[in-house]
Amino acid sequence: MSYGQQFYPGYMPNPTPYGYQPQPQYPQTTCSFINSVNELNNIRVMPNWYYLGINRDSKEIYVRKMNNDGNIEVETYTLKSESKVKSEYELLDERLTGIEQLLKEKLNVQHNEYVSKQPVSE
Repeated sequence: MSYGQQFYPGYMPNPTPYGYQPQPQYPQTTCSFINSVNELNNIRVMPNWYYLGINRDSKEIYVRKMNNDGNIEVETYTLKSESKVKSEYELLDERLTGIEQLLKEKLNVQHNEYVSKQPVSE
C-alpha cells in the first residue's frame, strides 16, 4: 500500500509515460527601456532568457544573460560606433591567451638556448 492510498482511498498517482520526450526550449527575450545598466541587476536571470535594456540617451543596448557555465554576464553594444564592447569574460580570456603565448615564447627561447649550448658529438 502506497503512502497516497493509505490516507486517500482510491488515489492513483499519475504514471510517468514511457515514451516521454522533453520538449525543446527556445530562447525567450524581454526588452525594456532603461537609464543605466544597473537597472538590469534587479532582474532574476533564468536560463534561455535574454534581457535587453535599451538606453536611449547613450544609445547603448545591454544584454544580460546566463552563459553555459551558469554565470550571469552583461554585454554592451554601442550604436554610435556599431561595435561591441567586450564583456569581462572576453577580456579575461584575451589576457590569459596573451600570458599563455608569452610563456610559450619564453619556454621556446629557453629550450632553444639549452639545445644550442650542448656540444655536438660526431
